[in-house]
Amino acid sequence: MPNSGLGEPRHAQILNFLGDIGGVVCLHVLLMKLLAALSLPLILTACDASHDVTESSKPLTQDAANAIGVTRLLNDPSTSFEILDDDVALDRRAARNLIAHRDGSDGFYGTSDDDLFDDIAEADAVRYVGPSALAKLLAHAEANAYIPGPEDLLGRFDGVTFTFAEAESALQLCNNESEGVLDDEIGLDRRAVTSILDARPISGMGELASLYYVGGSALGTLKAYVAQPQARIDCRGTAECPSSEVCEGIPFDGSSEFGKCRPLANIPGVGDDCSINQPCGPNLFCGGLTFGGGGMCIGAWQQDTFVNTTGRFIPQQTPQPIATSVTVRGQATVPFDITVDIDLSHDDPHSLKIVLFDPNGTDAVLWDGPNEGSASFPRSFVALGNISRDDTVNGRWVLRITNESGSGLGTLHSWTLWLSSNFD
Repeated sequence: MPNSGLGEPRHAQILNFLGDIGGVVCLHVLLMKLLAALSLPLILTACDASHDVTESSKPLTQDAANAIGVTRLLNDPSTSFEILDDDVALDRRAARNLIAHRDGSDGFYGTSDDDLFDDIAEADAVRYVGPSALAKLLAHAEANAYIPGPEDLLGRFDGVTFTFAEAESALQLCNNESEGVLDDEIGLDRRAVTSILDARPISGMGELASLYYVGGSALGTLKAYVAQPQARIDCRGTAECPSSEVCEGIPFDGSSEFGKCRPLANIPGVGDDCSINQPCGPNLFCGGLTFGGGGMCIGAWQQDTFVNTTGRFIPQQTPQPIATSVTVRGQATVPFDITVDIDLSHDDPHSLKIVLFDPNGTDAVLWDGPNEGSASFPRSFVALGNISRDDTVNGRWVLRITNESGSGLGTLHSWTLWLSSNFD
C-alpha cells in the first residue's frame, strides 16, 4: 500500500454523480478543461435531466497531479466555507456540503470524525458538485499552488518512491507498451507482464502495486527504466523509430502488431564469408552454420530466440496433435538458420512425432519416434524438411506433437525456437 504525506490515493473508488434539486448535471457537459487537465478516462453515460444520475463510471485516474491538487485544496485546514463560496465562487450548497463532508458530523476540522477527501472522485460524489464546481476548484488550486510539480513526491509503493513524473511515465508504459517492451526491453518478470496486460487500463500507482507479481522489484525496475529511458525497440511503424532506424519484421499473419526498430544503414562486413574459425566483425553474426558448411555475415539483430514456457500434458491418445506456438517478429524477411530445443518428459518418446510449422504452413519433421530406431531423444534439432529459406520468417511458428503409437504419458515443459534471418 502507498503512503504519502499528500494523502493516499484510493484506487477502488467508483464515481456516483448526483444532481441538484433543479436538475441533474449531465456528464456530456463535463468541461473540456477539466478532462484535459486531469487526464481522466471517464466513461460518459447517457442521462436524463428529469432524473437523478445514479450510474457509476470506471475509477478516475488517481495519480493525476491536478486531481490531487484539488483534494489538497479541499483538505487544507485554511479552506473554509467562505473560501469556497466567495473566492472559488461555488454554489453555496456545493460549498456547504464539501465542508460538511470534510469536517464530519461535529462540524469541526481536526477531530476524530473528519472525512478528508481521498481523491477527486469522492469530491465529485458530493451533492451539488458537478463539472462546473470541479472546474472552479481546479482553477483555484492552480492559482494558489496546490498542484504538485512533476518532481514532487507522489508516494511510496511497496518500498519504492515515485515522483509524479515518474508515476505518469510508469503508468504510460504499463498501459500502452507491448508485451515485448515490458518483458524484453524493460526486463519485468513475465508473470508481472501478464498481470499488467490483464489489468489494463491501470488507473494509478496504487492499483499497479496491488497486481500479482508487481512488487518492489518490478516497481524498482520500472522506476529505473523511466529514469533513464532507452531507445525504444518495439514499433508499429517506422515513424516510431529513430531517424537512423526502420521498423522491421511486423508479422503478416496478425500474430503481433509490432516489429522492431532496426538499423537503416548496412553494417560494414554484411555479406562477408565467415566460419567457426573466421568470425564476423562488430555488430555482426555468422549465419548459415547449421547447414554444415561456411557461413555469411549478417547483422547481429538478424538472429533471436523465442520461447514458449507453457506446459502441455501429452496423453496416450491424441486424435488431434498438441499444438503450441511462438511469434517471431523483428527479423529480416526470410529464415536462415532454424533450431529447436524441446524440454519434455515422456514414458515413451519413440511413440511421439514432433513437427515444426512455419508461418506459411510448411513443415519440418523434427522427430519421428516410431521410425527413429534405437536413437535417443536428442532434445535439440535443426529444422530442415520442407521449410523454405525463401518464405516469410515473421509470424506464428507452431510446434505439433502427436502420440503416434498411443503409448506412454508425458509433459511438454517448454520449447525454444532460435533462428537467424536474411533478406530475400
